[in-house]
Amino acid sequence: MAFCIHKDVLGSDLHLSFREGEFSWIRSVPDTYWLLGLSESHPRSIEALCNATGVEISTMPSDSHANMWSVLRPSGVAGVPIIYSLGSTSLNKHLKQLVRKIDDLLSKYGSSYYANEFVTIRQFLQGFKRCGIDKGEVIKILNDDSQRNGSMGTFIPLDDGLLSAPIYNQTSSCSGRLTIKSGPSILTMRKDRRHLLRPACLGRSIVQIDFISLEPRVALSIANREAEADVYEYIRREVLNCEVTRDVAKIATISALYGMSARRMSETIKESDLSLTKKILQTIRRYFKIPDLERDLTKQVRLEGSISSVYGRVMKIDDESKHILVNRFIQSTAADAALLGFSSMIDQMKDEKIDACPIFVIHDALLVDINNDDIDRLRKFILKSISLPQLLGNFPVSIEIISSQ
Repeated sequence: MAFCIHKDVLGSDLHLSFREGEFSWIRSVPDTYWLLGLSESHPRSIEALCNATGVEISTMPSDSHANMWSVLRPSGVAGVPIIYSLGSTSLNKHLKQLVRKIDDLLSKYGSSYYANEFVTIRQFLQGFKRCGIDKGEVIKILNDDSQRNGSMGTFIPLDDGLLSAPIYNQTSSCSGRLTIKSGPSILTMRKDRRHLLRPACLGRSIVQIDFISLEPRVALSIANREAEADVYEYIRREVLNCEVTRDVAKIATISALYGMSARRMSETIKESDLSLTKKILQTIRRYFKIPDLERDLTKQVRLEGSISSVYGRVMKIDDESKHILVNRFIQSTAADAALLGFSSMIDQMKDEKIDACPIFVIHDALLVDINNDDIDRLRKFILKSISLPQLLGNFPVSIEIISSQ
């Protein structure tokens, strides 16, 4: 598998490339190569792979060498060859060790989730565009102590009137749910403030596309079952025989999937008959095959010290509680499923010549900046339920116009 060491890691004019046991010096790094060093915007980042898998690979042989290197190359200076820090003998030894570590890493993970779905999601997230914001309203919020929200300070636009593009972190969460590394803190922005977002130019709109009840639907797929558009109404009717309301069916489904006790659920739905609540939970757990899933995940974590999602994302587990295992498994699978679905959706929009570009993802929701003339075509496109890789059935989505100009 081909990979490169970035020229600025070496302090050289060219990147050092390794492919099929041979090395060469190249001027640009192909997207198909894995890259070590300054790889934030590269799809196949060895640093990102290390962060995701818990493997450590240092570009320097020791802390003392790293300190010397920082003195020789202060911030912003990239032209001092690494040989001045290490010497040719030490450099050759270090590069051989570095190449072996990278080769071992790619041999272990290079054909797994981390070289496929992980990279697909990374490429998708790196394609986000910038949008505008109602700066006046943001300033009002920041100046009003009763309305102030710490994250709103990240929504001050740059000099051109647009927000910076978000930089997401795929690896800071065990389950794979995204966090914001830099840029607007969209994940903590109040939902009722999203209307402050503005398209980048006139004649366009900000549209939000949401997967509907994604996690319960993923859980059904794992149990080899499907549901109609309203999953909770389906559970109420087909699983609970219309004996409860839809709201109770929703609470009971979430409770069964994520380990809420019968007593806590009884308090939530104000049901005094605890035996009835237990029966409802047991019925839903059996339908979703939760006991089987708990058993399989418990066995996996005891054998391997970790569990893997449907896609192969490895999650180290420090709590073997059954409901925690199920929670992590479903949440991780759903997180990647949503991002893979959104990535495929954007590709299909391009094929359909729908003028839309992604600007933010908020867990199960995607915000796009779209040409107003294409909104009706997007609605028709969205009416088709989305299929998600390795999951059974179709996954419906909803659409909402956030703002227009």
